[in-house]
This record gives sequence, C-alpha cells and structure tokens, in this order.
Amino acid sequence: LYQAARYSDDFSHPYFLQGKLVNQWKLRPDLSAGANYSYIQSRGADNHWLEEHRPEIELIPQLTLGPVKLENRMRLELRLIEGASGEEDWCYRHRVQVTWPVPGTEGRLSLFANEEPFYSTPPDAWDQNWLFIGCSLAAAKRLKLSLAWGIQSLKRGRDWEDRQILSLS
Repeated sequence: LYQAARYSDDFSHPYFLQGKLVNQWKLRPDLSAGANYSYIQSRGADNHWLEEHRPEIELIPQLTLGPVKLENRMRLELRLIEGASGEEDWCYRHRVQVTWPVPGTEGRLSLFANEEPFYSTPPDAWDQNWLFIGCSLAAAKRLKLSLAWGIQSLKRGRDWEDRQILSLS
C-alpha cells in the first residue's frame, strides 16, 4: 500500500492525493514484474477535484554492480479521468534509478538518483520528465520512508515548465 499527497507552496492547498495498491513479483533475482492500481484525486484547471482510476503494469530489470543497484522500470498506465475532456489516456513511463547503500547502515539507509520521462497518448508525445535525488530508510521489514527533491518538467504547448518538488513518502 502506498499513499502520496502533493501540496502547493505553503502546504495549505493540496492538489494531488493518491492511494496505491502495489503487487510485485520477483520473476528472477534480476527481474520483477508488477500489476498495480491507483486511485487519485487531483485538482483540475478550474480548481475542482477530478477522480482518476489508474491500472498499471510494469517490468523492472535490475543490475547490481558491487554495492550499487541499477533499476530500469518500464510502466504502462491506463488513466481513466472522470470529468476530463479525454477521459481515457495511456501513458508509458520509463524510470532509470541508481541506488547506493550508505556504508555502516547494513543497507537500511540508501541514496538514490532517478530520471523518468513520460510518453502520453494523446497528445502522442514525450510531455513530462521527472529528475529526483534523495535518500530512503528501511524503517521495518515492510516499511520504507523516502525523502527526495526533484524537478518535474511539463510540456505546455511548445514550451516546457519546471516545478521543484519536495517528496516525503
């Protein structure tokens, strides 16, 4: 189970709420697959809440080089947005992540960096890119906390708009 919330500048105005059920299977030591579902509420352009249902499938090959782990997650999402003009959108997301465990923490604390371009249809184009750096702490066997800072680049017409994001999950 995964939950996320995004807020505007002063944390008084939430604009994105997500609850997610994650199902992953280890197919081989270096390959995982997943079938996930997200329920999302987000504010539309006119500031009212939109509901979204998002089934996802993903494939995650991994490579370990010494203590460093490299992941290459490929995800396909069907975005069913109630009340939006194009209520059904597809999105392909391709995240490459490098993770380094912090020495002396038995792998409980790690640093990471990732980049994730988004290809959406419509408009049949790369229309978003995320770039993050952060750290994660395995607080318990099935509980992980992450703190990250990133840049979300969004394509608006022919121009790109950047947003800075502080993420705690």
